[in-house]
Amino acid sequence: MRLLILFWSVIVMSSLATFAAETKTQDSVLSVFGEGGKFTSINLDRFIEKQRPLMPGTKTIVAPHNVEFTATLKSNPEKVKVSYLYMALSTMNVDPMPKANYRMFVESQEGNIIPVYVEDASVKMIDQKTTLDQAFTFKGYHVYNYSKGPAMVITGIK
Repeated sequence: MRLLILFWSVIVMSSLATFAAETKTQDSVLSVFGEGGKFTSINLDRFIEKQRPLMPGTKTIVAPHNVEFTATLKSNPEKVKVSYLYMALSTMNVDPMPKANYRMFVESQEGNIIPVYVEDASVKMIDQKTTLDQAFTFKGYHVYNYSKGPAMVITGIK
């Protein structure tokens, strides 16, 4: 079993390294986080179901991609430690590195509550323009998967 886990780890990390090297040379990398990037509308409940790590108890880093979804705000942004988020973004050679030191919780239409990271630049706007237990359309990007589902960074609301 350990050999199988080691084998999969080598394959995943090798694939990530190859993808990261290719991605760094593309001009489109920055558009993932910019206003010019397109956002894919997702059903949050289906996304949570599908975005799990390759192996239980692990995390799977993905190429950051823009997503947009409707959910209910369950908590205001709070400052938290985000070292794994920065490691995942660094692994994917994201440059410039976004500042996202906050977390809040959102609830899907079917009642799944998940944590999401929040970019520092969006915190003030979220605090001023939102009310708890109200539904909003959130925009952001998907960075990795873990036991609770997708780890996403919120960049804005509408």
